[in-house]
Amino acid sequence: MVPKEKTWLRGAEAANETGNTADALTWLNMVRERARNTVAAKNHEADKVAGIPANVTTTNQDDLRDIIRHERRVELGCEGERYFDLARWHGTHGYDLEEIIENAYLIAGPDYELTTNAQASASETPRNGLNIDVVIPKHLVAPIPQNEVDLTNGVVEQNQDY
Repeated sequence: MVPKEKTWLRGAEAANETGNTADALTWLNMVRERARNTVAAKNHEADKVAGIPANVTTTNQDDLRDIIRHERRVELGCEGERYFDLARWHGTHGYDLEEIIENAYLIAGPDYELTTNAQASASETPRNGLNIDVVIPKHLVAPIPQNEVDLTNGVVEQNQDY
């Protein structure tokens, strides 16, 4: 079952991209309303701040797009959605999937060493030996199941690089 927040954020994104910012605001603010009314964790009731997150009111499509994309990142954290969002947004509004993936290891973590020189660190290999090899456009699409290709007698062709 798809969580309602994921569906609401898809609705917000779709409405905004089709120019219907009023509907996008409705979908987005449903997510924020749910967040405001979620019960605080045990022994953390005092941490909850009334009215946060506030309703969004802007109807500027570009501003709303940025807000929705940020909301997806926050609301769907740790649900495995980030990569697919980045792949879908690749090449639009400053999203470069290849650059994001290649530089992801620059974020401090237990298996990585950082240097103060970002230029030098981009060419270094993390201590755990992980090398990230990004192949665009292969990573923007998924492979088509072979049985689907076979059922069409070759009318449907496999995606490039698979």
